Amino acid sequence: MPHRLRPSVLATAAASLQPSLMPHGPADRGWVATAAAATASLAGVVGGVALRRLSAGRLGGLAAALAGTAVGLLPPPADPIPHRSVVGRGIAWSLAAAGVDLAVFGPAAPGKARPLLRALAAGGVLAGAVGTLRTAATKAERDERTVEPGYGTPPDDPWVSGGPNSAVAFGDLGREGRRFVSERCTADDLAAVTGHAVEPVRVFVGFDSAPNPDDRVALALDDLERLGGFDRSLLVVASPAGSGYVNPVAVDAVEYLTGGDVATVAIGYGLRPSILSLDRIRPGARQFARLLEAIAGRPRRPRVVVYGESLGAFTSQDAFLGDGIDGLLRRGVDRALWVGTPYRSAFRHEVAADPRAGAYPSGSALLDQTDDEVVAHFLDHPEDPVTRFDLSLLTHRPSWLGPPTTRPPRIPDRLRWFPGATFWATAADTVRAADVVPGRFTAWGHDYRADLLPAVAGAYRLPTDHLDEIAAVLPARERARAARIGVGSSG
Repeated sequence: MPHRLRPSVLATAAASLQPSLMPHGPADRGWVATAAAATASLAGVVGGVALRRLSAGRLGGLAAALAGTAVGLLPPPADPIPHRSVVGRGIAWSLAAAGVDLAVFGPAAPGKARPLLRALAAGGVLAGAVGTLRTAATKAERDERTVEPGYGTPPDDPWVSGGPNSAVAFGDLGREGRRFVSERCTADDLAAVTGHAVEPVRVFVGFDSAPNPDDRVALALDDLERLGGFDRSLLVVASPAGSGYVNPVAVDAVEYLTGGDVATVAIGYGLRPSILSLDRIRPGARQFARLLEAIAGRPRRPRVVVYGESLGAFTSQDAFLGDGIDGLLRRGVDRALWVGTPYRSAFRHEVAADPRAGAYPSGSALLDQTDDEVVAHFLDHPEDPVTRFDLSLLTHRPSWLGPPTTRPPRIPDRLRWFPGATFWATAADTVRAADVVPGRFTAWGHDYRADLLPAVAGAYRLPTDHLDEIAAVLPARERARAARIGVGSSG
């Protein structure tokens, strides 16, 4: 069979071309189909070794295909799906793939089959994908340190990190940090909408600002003190995405809703986009926990709320892992808003049944909820691939791809799960969804900008007297931000 196109490989590659959560261009479809085919080929090699040892013929192959498929389609044992279950189902699907090939072509003649070469070829494709990711990570870190023309000058602003009153060097903030502190809403901006305002405070400590988490936390507290952050009535403790990105629309919205009586603080834990920063989750969580503990230890502090989006939601949730909602309260957190939480976040599943945790598909749904007992608010679009992507998609059909009548809204009816193929298609979806282009103002997929004004108002219980006026201003600020940045993306 070495020169024949194997049915398992063809079927997997073809399945990867079906409609997905995000639009796929030709390049995406090409690499997704290649990776899916390589995965099926490797699975067939693994299952084929077992079937050859059993000296299975066509009927044996058919039996293996049927048994492997039956096991593979069993309901998931838990949510999130344990990794050991992924391994077990992977073996079942490997036997199914090899069984299909064997049932169609029969046993290979002695000396003709070359499973080792097939395994090396498939492994080479997958290794190439890993190498590409490493190269992309190196480039991302270099780009994050590059100074953009629109943000090359330290702000002459006494209320932000990197400004004249700050102990943090503007050049060490990274690209996202420099954007964050340079785009603060001024009291004049706010008063034009709300009628009265004070100056909000923005504190950002970059990954390069200090050599270790303890020093970064110390810098953040020092700047909060220097800039008057502890004199505001609300303190937003934000956990950035992997690159240091804090959604500016969320921060703008809180500054308008509070009339500037707010300080926002964030500390970077890496320099790469979230999809390339999975190795930074634990360090980011530990750093976030230290920051909260340091703030909670102060004798005088504002009301504290938490904001996290994408990988920032994951890292900030991990700071409370094992303690549930009580962990937030013990650390002095009044409310939390988590946006686009990645599927694998254990905390998200840990508190799912707690009545003090609420889940919402849109910002307006969050604003409409009236239960004051809810502390943790999770905003997740049903079609957001970041909230769906997981290794288990290789081997398990997820609940959101069940019968069309049971699916969440905005999940395509024609989308079907297929072992191997769905994993790579959703991986491509995740990469594309995280490419949020400045200037656009939508609420779809992993882009939550148009949802954030009602979301922060509802989650943090902020005044809504000027909600319509603020809603008209935020898109204009986003367009101005895009013009200052030029061409780029954040994540």
